[in-house]
Amino acid sequence: MRNKIEYKKVTWIDIEKPQPSDIEFLREKFHFNPIDLEEIDRMTYRPKADDHGKYIFIVLHFPYYDTDRESTVSSELEIFITQTHLITTHPFPVPPLLSAFEGCRNHTSVAERYMGQATGQLLYHLMERLFDACFPKLDRIAEKIDEIEQQIFKGREKEMVKEISLIQREVLSLRRILKPQRSILESLATADNTEILPKKFQIYFRDIIGSNIRVWNALENHKETVEALKDTNESLLSNKIGEIMKILTVVSFVTFPLSVITGFWGMNVFENVPWINNIFVAPIIFLFMIMTTVLMIAYFKRKKWL
Repeated sequence: MRNKIEYKKVTWIDIEKPQPSDIEFLREKFHFNPIDLEEIDRMTYRPKADDHGKYIFIVLHFPYYDTDRESTVSSELEIFITQTHLITTHPFPVPPLLSAFEGCRNHTSVAERYMGQATGQLLYHLMERLFDACFPKLDRIAEKIDEIEQQIFKGREKEMVKEISLIQREVLSLRRILKPQRSILESLATADNTEILPKKFQIYFRDIIGSNIRVWNALENHKETVEALKDTNESLLSNKIGEIMKILTVVSFVTFPLSVITGFWGMNVFENVPWINNIFVAPIIFLFMIMTTVLMIAYFKRKKWL
């Protein structure tokens, strides 16, 4: 699906889920490098920024929540930027980008802010929105971490094992997606192509580098917190399992001699013993079993095993 906005000297073309006809359109109209056009039709696993003189080709990755997988995946965004055109292509919807596109199309004030001077200005504002969109995701992760912490200390360690694993996967996914972007931002902030990225706009990319650093620092903090919660949860869970095993062990040791006693007196060899049928034998044996149990429990308490 191809959409276009024209404002003053800047044209923004956005292509969602590009088709072969869209790639052919870019080839015929702009004569982009065939290697760059191939990037549109396949997944690129690393970001890049190539300066071809007449245009700059940028590949970035941003987090996208896949409802089918129920996890955050990498959403690729390709950007072609010339003096007069900025072309964005992406296989999945990118809400911050689509929101900016609708804003420029429906509101002149937004179009003036984003597209009033040059394509470099539009590129800066788009990247600013894309990185700022990461902060709500970080806030949701922080809320989830707080919830997990409360549940852990309410005695729900077992239930939180899966929750901790899921939030840890979320943090790792964001780290893997966002970490490589720093080098691309630095290259844009020091770009030599002043015709497409004038110096006054290059300076703004340093502000985006600051946003990237803030996102990364928040991710580092979340990573350390989740790891600490995981260690705490495992310790509490191990301690609870240890308590259960201790009780079961004590019960086993207490019942073992009682089983031996009952088994001993239940043997057939005592059937012909004259006193075995005495009415006082059973109470004596029962009393002996009670005394054995009491002595063992007293011993365990003295050793502080109970």
